[in-house]
Amino acid sequence: PIFNADSSLREWVGVHTDITEQKIAAQKIRESESYFRRLTDTVPAIIWITEPDGSCSYLNKLWYDFTGQTKEQALGFGWLEAIHPKDREQAGEIFISANSSQKPFSNLSRFRNSGGEYRWAVDFGSPKFDANGVFEGMIGTVMDAHEEKLAEEKLAYRTALLEAHNQAGVDGIMLVDAKGKIISYNQRFIEIWNMPQHILADQDDDAALTFAMSQLLHPQLFIDKVRYLYENPTETSHDHLEFMDGKWVERNGYPVIGEDGTNYAWSWTFRDITKQKLFEKEIRDSEERFRLLAQTLPQLIWVTDELGNAEFSSIRWKEYSGLEPSGEAEWKAIIHPEDYNLINSAWIHSLTTGNIFKSEVRLKNKEDEYRWHSVNGEPVFDKGNKIIKWVGAFTDINEQKLNDERKDEFVSIASHEMKTPLTTAKAYLQMLEFTLDESNGEAILFTKKAIESVDRLTELASELLDVSKIRLGKLQYNLATFNFNDLIHDTVESIQLTTPIHRIIKSGEVRDPVFGDKHRLQQVVINLLTNAIKYSPDADVVFIDFKQEGDTIQVSVKDAGIGIAQSSLDKIFDKYHRIEDHAVHFQGLGIGLFISFEIIQRHKGKLWATSEAGKGSTFYFLLPINNSSSQ
Repeated sequence: PIFNADSSLREWVGVHTDITEQKIAAQKIRESESYFRRLTDTVPAIIWITEPDGSCSYLNKLWYDFTGQTKEQALGFGWLEAIHPKDREQAGEIFISANSSQKPFSNLSRFRNSGGEYRWAVDFGSPKFDANGVFEGMIGTVMDAHEEKLAEEKLAYRTALLEAHNQAGVDGIMLVDAKGKIISYNQRFIEIWNMPQHILADQDDDAALTFAMSQLLHPQLFIDKVRYLYENPTETSHDHLEFMDGKWVERNGYPVIGEDGTNYAWSWTFRDITKQKLFEKEIRDSEERFRLLAQTLPQLIWVTDELGNAEFSSIRWKEYSGLEPSGEAEWKAIIHPEDYNLINSAWIHSLTTGNIFKSEVRLKNKEDEYRWHSVNGEPVFDKGNKIIKWVGAFTDINEQKLNDERKDEFVSIASHEMKTPLTTAKAYLQMLEFTLDESNGEAILFTKKAIESVDRLTELASELLDVSKIRLGKLQYNLATFNFNDLIHDTVESIQLTTPIHRIIKSGEVRDPVFGDKHRLQQVVINLLTNAIKYSPDADVVFIDFKQEGDTIQVSVKDAGIGIAQSSLDKIFDKYHRIEDHAVHFQGLGIGLFISFEIIQRHKGKLWATSEAGKGSTFYFLLPINNSSSQ
């Protein structure tokens, strides 16, 4: 507008400029930007654009779909809120630094998705300039790298774990490629081979082989094996290497083969087994000494493995029977047919339980004569308490067995012959006692003492008869149900009347009635109590305790007497056994415990003792409450 002096409008002056090309160019720009946005929205990657000051001016659709942000939340610097708090500060600093210096950048961060889950992604950015080189801001992409990152972490973890395992292992480990070039090794490998560090640092496989061969007693075997394996890459290797200094090393080789059959590498492990080799040598030497010794012994010595398979038999077997007991056929040919099943059952029981093997058996000699032998076998354990062998011996006891039979026969006859005169003598003594008046006090006393002696002889004769019946399997049992508490009470009361010095302390109770032979079981209790009193002359108390646990009774008789040495504990239940140290001071035939043991066994029970010389003994027996199978 043009105005007059009084500010009134006088006229208009105008210019028309042709801007067709500018309009066309602007339209093209708008169309280009629209096309760019449509294009970037279809690209499977997040694309962003910033202004020169760093503020974000554009994010494609995938950003909003992924993060769940709106434009108002994301543009400017709001996009940083989608980054994990622990990564946000670093991501911001890296971007601002790149924007200020107008240089490309990349950064790995965790981005939060619309579900609140963080995923690893790489943010790439580059500066953009106009035609005149003026900086217009940054343009970039965000690419998902979550699986790659997790795989990388897993690989790093496994690598670290494998490295730790290799370094912590007792084995030396070396990995070489298919041509034998050293790839990796652990510290234990260096220690076992005492390999110079410079050889390994240079990965000089030829120098390593040369050095290894210089350490070995048989180097040519070592290198021949290596060459053979490299020529036959599908085979594995296991051998032992003997060193010049006496060391032994176990070597194992395994090929590393790909799915396509390509041999990529060889894995070698080395384990120092010097102690094991020395131990094996000691065992061999010990076994050789044992075999030499076994050949000089008169007993028939045998050795089996842990399963009972024959490993060794002394020369005495051939001399005695003409056979070596190497299997079932030989054993059946040597052992008396009536004894085979019994000894075989005992042997299987020992193999199953690990208990000492003990039995008596008749073995046939070259003259087809059967002679009695006792057999004892014991397990041999390794350091882990595992049975590795059985060692035993058969000892000729034929003369002892015949003597015992003669003794039993004599005892049987003598005890039978003693019963009638003893019964008669007791009757006469009782008649004499009845006829004496009170004025003959001394005569009455002597008569009572004589009756007690006759009773003792009668009891002894009965015991001798029991021994004979046990040998012949004719000891009778009268089974019935009875009150076990009454048995103990009556027995203690009866013995207490004849024991002025010792006091018998009784404790316990049995709830249920017991099925068995009351008389025979009372015989066991009497034997244990009288023994406890007899063998504790300097004490004045004996304890008997009995209790019921489920369907079993346990009885214990404890004294504070002279005790029994450990070496004699496993023999005290043998027939006629007397402990030598006690035989002079204490009378007896050594048959009471033998009979008691038989009675308890026939009742399907168990009798045993614990003791220590000079500190007293405790005898125990277990008894089933209802044992209807006892015969």
